[in-house]
Amino acid sequence: MKHLRYHIRATLEFYNGLILLDSLGLTVIEDREKLGGVNASVVHEHFKSWVETATQREQGTARANIQSGFQIWESQSATNTVYK
Repeated sequence: MKHLRYHIRATLEFYNGLILLDSLGLTVIEDREKLGGVNASVVHEHFKSWVETATQREQGTARANIQSGFQIWESQSATNTVYK
C-alpha cells in the first residue's frame, strides 16, 4: 500500500491534482477463497464486477459516471504485484 500511495501522490502532483488526495479512499479486497492463487485475468474480472456494483452497495447510490481527465487503470504488473 505504501508503494501504491506513493505513486498515486506522484501522479496527482504531476497533474496538479493534489487537492483530490484528501478525498481518496482506497478499498482493499481480501478474499482468499475467491482470489487466492488465481491468475491476473480472474482478478481483473472480479475487479470489473466490483466496480459495477460497489457504489450502489457501499454508498446506496447509482454507479457514478466519471467524466474527467483521471482514469482508473490496472496494469498486468500491478495486478501481479498486488495479488501475489
